[in-house]
Amino acid sequence: MNKPTFSIILPVYNVSNYLERCVNSIQYQSFTDYEVIFVDDGSTDDSGKKCDEYVKRFKNAIVIHKKNGGLSSARNAGLDKANGKYVFMIDSDDWIETQALQIIYNETIKNPDIIKFNYIRRPNGKIDNSMLEPNEYSEKEIKDNIIHLALEKTGKYILSAWSHVYKMDFLNANNLRFISEREIGSEDYLFNFQALVYAGKLNVISDALYNYDCRDGSLTQKYRKNLPKQYDRLHYLIWETIEKNNMEEKMKSSFAYSYIEKMIGVSIENECRKTLDHTLFQGWLNTQKMIRSEMFYKMIKLYPKSKVTKSRRIILFTMKIGMAIPIMYLLIKK
Repeated sequence: MNKPTFSIILPVYNVSNYLERCVNSIQYQSFTDYEVIFVDDGSTDDSGKKCDEYVKRFKNAIVIHKKNGGLSSARNAGLDKANGKYVFMIDSDDWIETQALQIIYNETIKNPDIIKFNYIRRPNGKIDNSMLEPNEYSEKEIKDNIIHLALEKTGKYILSAWSHVYKMDFLNANNLRFISEREIGSEDYLFNFQALVYAGKLNVISDALYNYDCRDGSLTQKYRKNLPKQYDRLHYLIWETIEKNNMEEKMKSSFAYSYIEKMIGVSIENECRKTLDHTLFQGWLNTQKMIRSEMFYKMIKLYPKSKVTKSRRIILFTMKIGMAIPIMYLLIKK
């Protein structure tokens, strides 16, 4: 049996109100050589039942019903069943543009390991463009430049898995799978860093093909108790990948930048959230612990201070002398 061009993986968990929109965007694609893999990740609403109905709309589709394990677990279950040449992982509360698969197919002919594209932020309709210029990037360009950009300019680079399509043989050859977001905080960040380390060719296109539904109530709006430990684990695994590929000397500055910036912009900012189960006093205690850790002192010495603004240097200075209140004040004020 011929392989379809695309395996479209839809992790599904309690998205009954949004699933129809996503499924329609796939069903009415102008390019039709694909399979759809619904992964019902233990939904407690009628999402799983809807998947059983939606699968009938496609000539090549299956449903996997599994115990809840989180987004990474659902994606991995889909990857293990995928038969396509390329895999596209779409969050089931989002949707894609009508010409998305045709445009991406035109890039697959060039045989890249990874294809990267832009997205539209909904409901405001703002197009978020990656800082990477449209081009074909070689393995050398990826290792010499792009990996550093991904670590240092994460928000502008855009590391979301749904903004990429991956060659399935490439993922399998390098044993690339997701590690649970419950363990490392950001499953896409590690997955895409590792993918870039192993990629031989990356194609970047300017088209905005994906609609990201940015709704209130997401994880980014809540206090997450284990975030510092999760991000420490994330960076441990990133460094492990760097060591495995003998890239320590080349990557240490970018790695330190990533570690410190994630501490400020993710972990400490998380501690600045006042919720029913988290006070600012608790946030201060946790922040003090972070900026007095052995790992922090090691990373601050390697941090490339010449790359940041004067205001950022002030924040770094207060962190370096172990003062949590000034940095929390500045983050809350922001």
